[in-house]
Amino acid sequence: GINAEYMGLSKKEMVSLLCNLLFGAFNCTKLTCAEKKQQIYQKTMIILLGAPGVGKGTYGKLLSQDWNMPVFSTGDYLRSLAKDPNSEIGQRVKKIMDSGALVDDKTMMDVIDNRLFKDDLPDAKGIILDGFPRTVSQADLLDKRAKVGAAVNFYLRDDVLMQKLCGRRECDKCKKAYNVADVKTGDYVMPPLLPKSGSTKCDCGGPLMLRDDDKPAVIQNRLKVYYEKTAPLEEYYKKKGVLMSYEPKKGLTEYPTIKQRIDEFIKELKAPKKIQSFSPNKFNILIPVSYTH
Repeated sequence: GINAEYMGLSKKEMVSLLCNLLFGAFNCTKLTCAEKKQQIYQKTMIILLGAPGVGKGTYGKLLSQDWNMPVFSTGDYLRSLAKDPNSEIGQRVKKIMDSGALVDDKTMMDVIDNRLFKDDLPDAKGIILDGFPRTVSQADLLDKRAKVGAAVNFYLRDDVLMQKLCGRRECDKCKKAYNVADVKTGDYVMPPLLPKSGSTKCDCGGPLMLRDDDKPAVIQNRLKVYYEKTAPLEEYYKKKGVLMSYEPKKGLTEYPTIKQRIDEFIKELKAPKKIQSFSPNKFNILIPVSYTH
């Protein structure tokens, strides 16, 4: 019952108007459906940040046990892909990682989506991401999939990082990580993390190997890429109010303190914010005065 003449339109103009309205509604419906395809992770998400060799992988595994939250190391996952000679994506990833560069955003987001929405631990409170995101663009993409509960940034001096990275060893059999470096410089005291059987073999009997991406020439490039691409995430999460930083000068022996500080920080973030009462004079607002005659 729309009267074209009443609206001052010709029949041709009215038909055109109705078509545009219907087409617009169709487009809105399509957009809504597309938006619904992007799942949202509902549980707690904790992100561990820090340069290569800072120890976030080790701390992540311990936090995972204490919090009943799985820890997902994108680095470990990508390295496992790279070891498959029959995997096209694995060999592409290997070439990138061996050079010390970062894997592209699309590959990383495919990996993250696959892990976030894999409901293998339904009773877990959430997930810990170790080594992701690695760029601000990846952080923006992650924001569309989940709300970050806290971002914990670990940091050490560059010369200490170099010692730790050059000392890293990995069991070729069970993949357990060790470190033969004995760091003693200034306030930094980090004893080596060795197997009970010595410094050449894992407790499982497997040989200890130096990873390809922990060789000196690659380490230099990894640190360079980190400061260019990943370090800006500190400011990104600081602006969001979810960043805390910690310098573990004593390494693994500081873990109880590290956990306590993170627990306190998360508790503080979850606490309801107090709403301050409005005071006009705080903003130097002139208040008109009423006069009676």
